[in-house]
Amino acid sequence: MQYMKDYFIKIDPYLVERLQVVDLPFDCIDDFTGRKSQSVVVFCDCGGDKKDFEIFGYYVTDFQYGEILIKKLRSIKERHGIPERTIDYKGRKDRKKRIAFPDWINEVKKFPGIIYLVAFDRRIESDNKYKRELRKFGEDIFKLKLHDDIWVAQRMIRTLAFISILAPKFKEHHKLLWVSDDDCIFANEIRHEAFKKTLFNTIQEVAGHGLQTIGYATPFGDKESFTEFEELLSISDMAAGAYSASLTYDIENIRGVDEETNNIITEFSCIADISEYRKEITMKEDKAYRVLYPIMGMSIMERSYNENNSAYLKHRILNMKRLLRNIDEYGWRQWLINHCITSKSVGITFNKNSKYLILNDLIRVAKEFGWEFASKKESYDKEIIYEFKPILSRNSVNNK
Repeated sequence: MQYMKDYFIKIDPYLVERLQVVDLPFDCIDDFTGRKSQSVVVFCDCGGDKKDFEIFGYYVTDFQYGEILIKKLRSIKERHGIPERTIDYKGRKDRKKRIAFPDWINEVKKFPGIIYLVAFDRRIESDNKYKRELRKFGEDIFKLKLHDDIWVAQRMIRTLAFISILAPKFKEHHKLLWVSDDDCIFANEIRHEAFKKTLFNTIQEVAGHGLQTIGYATPFGDKESFTEFEELLSISDMAAGAYSASLTYDIENIRGVDEETNNIITEFSCIADISEYRKEITMKEDKAYRVLYPIMGMSIMERSYNENNSAYLKHRILNMKRLLRNIDEYGWRQWLINHCITSKSVGITFNKNSKYLILNDLIRVAKEFGWEFASKKESYDKEIIYEFKPILSRNSVNNK
């Protein structure tokens, strides 16, 4: 499984090898951001406990883009009368947050960033061989003084597993800031030190080189200075929370636990899948500009059995659009109603690289609610807008 060396936790080589199969569609972070990024920020949060999968959500962006996005998101919250409140999954049923969410997520979609989820099948934890390996692992943890809870060390390793995917895209000139919410892995200074050393050594090992600087931030210390980071940590929180609540062992048939969760998953799934990313150039006033937009992906570490009937974690990469097609149609119905603000028309915007896998589903559901497909337009920044017009009045739609 995992073992100790020089007082840091070494991530299981098997886990690193499997996750490195995920090939982010660019050679370097700079290619994705469209600029020579100096500082890169990773925002990490974990979904709810006691679910079928333990899901970790990540949002990666350029530090300067992040500063701009923070101001935009704060402006949206002020406009909706919730300037001091956090957009989070637990508060999804709050009326003001629910109304603000469409504007909030649409702003996120305008900035280049990587939203990624890594899900671990909890059934592996009941396997006897896995338990024996975990106990052996626990014997070594005494060296790091984490012996109070071996599950803390496991959670730390799972949290950092995403580095296996991201580290190969770093260059030596990059600075990395890892931002995580208050969590059991940061409950004391010893765990802070263990996390820092494990993060540093994992990047060194996977990337083959170090970075200019590596730092991390949590609410464990200065809560006031952490407040700004919470704006972007909300992106990881919303994604991890919604998918954690909805993903079951029947992976192909994901279902939101309520209307609000369906809406969240629907909005996130409209972001281009990592397999659909293409570097594009647009012309404006005789000048060439890069088309920048976020991408999203998901890895499942699913319990499986080998020929010796031993349990292990098998890696699967899920296409987010495929998951979207399996969401309860009510999610689309509610989404359409939420966006049908007038009785004239509603525009549904997708990135050009979305491949329109869900258009037929939209047309079918829209008809059930008295809306018909009207037109397809392309904006100057290469976004596709599908327009729907009501067959019935707005009141008739709401009364259904």
